[in-house]
Amino acid sequence: MKGIRKWSGPSCTSSQANGVNYSQVNRGFNKNGLQFAYFDSNTKDFNYWKMSPETIYSPKNPLAYTLKKLFDKPRSSKIAYVTYNDQPFTGEEEPANGPKEHHGKEYAHSKGILMADDTSGMWLVHSTPQFPVDVHMGEFNMTRTARKNGQYFMCLTVPAGEVDAIAELLLIQSVIVNHKYGPDSLVKKYPHLRALIKEKPILPTSDVKIAAIKGIKGTKFTAIAKPPRWKKDVYTHVVTEEAKSDIWVQSWRRPMFGWLYPVCDRKYSVKDVEWLRFYFNKTSHLEYSYLNDHTKFAVAVNTSLFCFSSLNRGSTQFQRGGELLCRNNESVAGLFRKELV
Repeated sequence: MKGIRKWSGPSCTSSQANGVNYSQVNRGFNKNGLQFAYFDSNTKDFNYWKMSPETIYSPKNPLAYTLKKLFDKPRSSKIAYVTYNDQPFTGEEEPANGPKEHHGKEYAHSKGILMADDTSGMWLVHSTPQFPVDVHMGEFNMTRTARKNGQYFMCLTVPAGEVDAIAELLLIQSVIVNHKYGPDSLVKKYPHLRALIKEKPILPTSDVKIAAIKGIKGTKFTAIAKPPRWKKDVYTHVVTEEAKSDIWVQSWRRPMFGWLYPVCDRKYSVKDVEWLRFYFNKTSHLEYSYLNDHTKFAVAVNTSLFCFSSLNRGSTQFQRGGELLCRNNESVAGLFRKELV
């Protein structure tokens, strides 16, 4: 059986509406903000980015299929979920910005969705402000902010046994929960997910938590949760050690976040991306400045680690929680290294 086609629980789903172990959507910066590139656990060719024939707003794109249970109306009583976003929908086109306190500490600079039933779970991490605007609307709805700048979505299908480990990572970060639901009969199986739904924080921690997460087919990922009390640059002190390599970092760098210089005086260097170039074939590519890209990622120079991240590389992020979802895979790391100009 290819992928997880017949899996009935929450899962990442391809553009053919088949379940997959994991998937990635990259909406590069372009004029109309509609097109996106896509790959998943069934992709064999990583030489170039493959553009989807659908748009980011299409009800037939991979995100729409993946999140069908979240948008279905009426709501199913057999699922539990939380959506979290540090820039929630406020009724205005632009969300409110600036650090806020959540349960007595700075909240996480993180965006994502965790959904589960009693058989499996789906974890989607992304970079899009205000998404989702709402749930159970009867149809897929992508926020207008998705058209601005480059954005990413990374999805992982996990067995039920991994759901609560992921929920614990979200609690450690102090994520802002925007939408939530979970019948007691289901969430009693997931105490950390239940705490998220009930908005009951765990005791504050000052230590980064690094967890091994296995996908539904045993694919290995590393998840990193940075608590607000750990006031350092996660790329310099954690990601380089996981990568055992110098790294490149793409993030939403702005003066308001506090500039950090490249790191050149440690065992492993940390350098910031200035330009990105997406190759679609030998002669066709899309190129733009980091100033137009809202994604956050790190890629190793000499090893195979690649991480999607929620954190910018800036001093104001020291007091914020955040997350990284990483994988050792040379094909994926190589594809992203090829982006760097």
